[in-house]
Amino acid sequence: DQLVGKLSEDSIETLISDAKSAFDEVNNLSVDDLSRALAILGLKTNAKFQDATEVWQEALENINLGKLSKMGETFVSAALQRIIQLNEAYKVISTFNKKKF
Repeated sequence: DQLVGKLSEDSIETLISDAKSAFDEVNNLSVDDLSRALAILGLKTNAKFQDATEVWQEALENINLGKLSKMGETFVSAALQRIIQLNEAYKVISTFNKKKF
């Protein structure tokens, strides 16, 4: 009797593995990671989390992929890399904010 939507053992293992990886990633962040993240967003160490949120959102809003697509693949690729960099930096800052060392 198979139930619709029932997870197989492999799927549970995958979920557990993904959760462990996410947990390990959060706990492996260093102060250097935070310093790099702040630098990417152009923030000083005395910035507040709200400052980081505002700068991150503004930076993402200023990337106009539609306009860049008319300039060619190189520009779009560079913009996508910048978006990834901004998101990763914000993720690090957000993680440190939640941990409140």
